[in-house]
Amino acid sequence: MKYLVTVLSLLVATASVVGGQRAANSKVAEFALQDQFGNLVDISLYKGSIVVIIASDKEGIDQNENWEKAILQKNGDDIILLRVADVRGVPSDLRKYVRKKFQEIKLSILLDWDGTIFRQYGLMKNVSNLILIDRKGYIRYMSSGPAETPAVDRLFNEIDVLERSR
Repeated sequence: MKYLVTVLSLLVATASVVGGQRAANSKVAEFALQDQFGNLVDISLYKGSIVVIIASDKEGIDQNENWEKAILQKNGDDIILLRVADVRGVPSDLRKYVRKKFQEIKLSILLDWDGTIFRQYGLMKNVSNLILIDRKGYIRYMSSGPAETPAVDRLFNEIDVLERSR
């Protein structure tokens, strides 16, 4: 059940792609996904804004919630936060049910039914994946794992640099 009520976030990509993974300082890969309410969200709409994508499968749910809490406490509405759920393991006959369960969550969660984002960005399973994208659409920081002090501090330092460079 936790799988269905998790807040998952999206990731950000970079310009050079090696083995399906994008590196920091590369251009974000274009993508568009629907959220649980059927709204199409295209990453290109956020050019000009600082974006953090948080993405995971069901095993990374708790980590996502901790990342989101830390980010919102520090940065509030100053950045765009996108959440992505890796739901590629859900059988097609259960997708309608899963979408309805996600609708119980009022926040937009992009549903990655075929794993496009996870393959495109080389995201890890079983943990939270984080991507920081700058105003020009370049990946500035990527992290996988829990919201522990060193990783959170590094993300905040990267966001501070981007905010000062307006």
